[in-house]
Amino acid sequence: MKKIVKYGGYVLIAGLFAWLAANLFFEEEYAQFLDTFSREDKVEVHGDLVIAEPVPMRGFEPTIFETFTRQRLNNVYETLVRPDRDLNMKPSLALSWGMLDDVRWEFNLRPDVLFHDGSELDAGDVRDSIFRARNYEGSELKDLLSTVEDVSLVDDLTLVVETHRPDPLLLQKLATVYVLPSWVIEKYGDEDVLEPIGTSTYKVVKLDTSGVLEMDGFARYWGDAPIYKNVTIVTILNTEGRVRAVQDGTVDVLDYVPHDFASELGDGYEVRSIPSLEVQFLIFNPNRSLFGNVGTRKAISKVFDREGFASYLGEFVRPSYQFVSNGVFGFDPDIVAGKVRDDVSGMGIEGRRIVVYLPVGLENLGEYIENSLEGVGMRSVVKYFDGEEYLEAIESGKADMYFMGYRSELGDASDFLVSVVHTSAEVDGKVYGQYNFVGEVNASLDLAVESQQYELDEEKRLFKLQNIMKTVVESDVIGVPLFEYETVFAVKDGLDFEPRIDGFIYINDIKPNED
Repeated sequence: MKKIVKYGGYVLIAGLFAWLAANLFFEEEYAQFLDTFSREDKVEVHGDLVIAEPVPMRGFEPTIFETFTRQRLNNVYETLVRPDRDLNMKPSLALSWGMLDDVRWEFNLRPDVLFHDGSELDAGDVRDSIFRARNYEGSELKDLLSTVEDVSLVDDLTLVVETHRPDPLLLQKLATVYVLPSWVIEKYGDEDVLEPIGTSTYKVVKLDTSGVLEMDGFARYWGDAPIYKNVTIVTILNTEGRVRAVQDGTVDVLDYVPHDFASELGDGYEVRSIPSLEVQFLIFNPNRSLFGNVGTRKAISKVFDREGFASYLGEFVRPSYQFVSNGVFGFDPDIVAGKVRDDVSGMGIEGRRIVVYLPVGLENLGEYIENSLEGVGMRSVVKYFDGEEYLEAIESGKADMYFMGYRSELGDASDFLVSVVHTSAEVDGKVYGQYNFVGEVNASLDLAVESQQYELDEEKRLFKLQNIMKTVVESDVIGVPLFEYETVFAVKDGLDFEPRIDGFIYINDIKPNED
C-alpha cells in the first residue's frame, strides 16, 4: 500500500482524489481546509516571469517522479531525449540514437554541453545518472527502469544502453531520467541530492521555506538562449489565494486554475486548457457474486450517462469511454459512446444491491452512481473512506465496484494494462498488476498484455494495445471509464503559451508576444 502512495505518478489514488475533490466536488470546503495550512494569500515575488503552482516541490532529488516537483525540475535538469507536445521523442542531450539489435540502443551526445557549475557533460555522467535512477534506494524510477541491464561507454560522447529484453518504451523511460554530474552523484551517495546542478535553461538561485523557487537564465546553455533573466515559481496552496494572485496581476502564469473560478479571473488574462493524461473510472470486482457474470458487467456499464455527468461537472470535464485519454499511444478512436441503458429487466438483477467504495470528497459521484442504478431498478450502498483507509478498503475485496484514477505518465496505454489489468504476478522478473485488487481477470488477457511489452514494431504494438483496450471496454468489461478533466492555465495578456498534453511547463515555451 505504501508503494501505491509513493509511486503515485502512475496510479493517482490519494493525490488524485484530493485534487478531484478540490476541483470538481467540494471546492469551497477544500479551500477553507487548505487555508489552515497555506501561507499568506498575498504573494511577494520578483522576476521577469512569475509562475504559480498549487503544490510545493519536494526537493531537488532527480529521481522524484511526482508531477509538481518535476514541473520545476524540467527547467533545471535535462534528459537524453524529451517528449514534444504530441509526446513523440525528440533529441535533448542526445543528438541521435539507434538500435544495434533488439536489446542494445546507442546514443550519441551533444558536444560542448555544460552543467551549471561549468563542468562539461560526458557519457560517464549519463551512465552514472541512469544507474542511480535504477539503483538508488529512494529512487521512484526503479520499477520504470527495471529492464535496463547495463550501460557501457564507447567514448566520451557515445554510450550503449542494454536491456535484458526488448523494451519498446525505453526512450520514454529514459526521458524521465535527469542527468547530473558524476561528482554530485558520488558526493550524495545513498542520500537525496540537495544541489540542483543540471544542464537546462535555468539554474536555481534559491528555494525558500515558503515554497518560492528563484531561478536565473543559464547564459552558457547549449540551446536557445533563456528568454528571461529571472524566473520565480511560487507555491500558493490556497485556492482563493491563487485566484487572487491573478486578479491582482501578481503572477504571469497560473498553473491548475480551479475549474469553478476560471470564469472569475477578470481582465488581463486568457484561460488556456488542454485534456490531461488522466482518466477516472470504476472497476468491477468479478469475485463478487453479482459481477462474476460478464453479461451483468456489460449491462451495468451501460447505465451510466457519462456525457450528462461530465456536463454537470463543468466545461473543463469530458466524458471517457476507455481507460486512457486521447493522445495516449494505444487509444482506440473506434471506441465510441453507446446508447445509455434504461433498464435491466429480464436479467435477474433488478432489486439487487451493489456495494460501491469511493474516497471521501466524491459525494457527488456517489449520488450520480446511486441515481443511475436506481433508474434501472437496482439498489446501491455507497461507502466513503479517507486516505489510506480507502486503499485498505479496496484491497479487502468487499466492494462490488470501486473508484480509481490513472495518469498515463509515459503517454502509452501499456502502463495502465500492465499495472491495473494484468493479474498481480511476477513474470520473467517483471512485476505486473501492482494495482489489480480483484485477482485474475482473464488468463488470455494477461498473455496479450505481456506480449505487447516485447513488441518493437510500432504498428503491430498499436494494434495489440487497441485490441486489448477494446476487450476490457466492450467484451470482458473490467469497469466503467467515467471522465477526464482538462488542465487549465491562466496566462497574462502579452504572453504566448500553448499548454502541453503532459501538463508540464517549459519556461522557454512561454514567449512574449511579438505584436
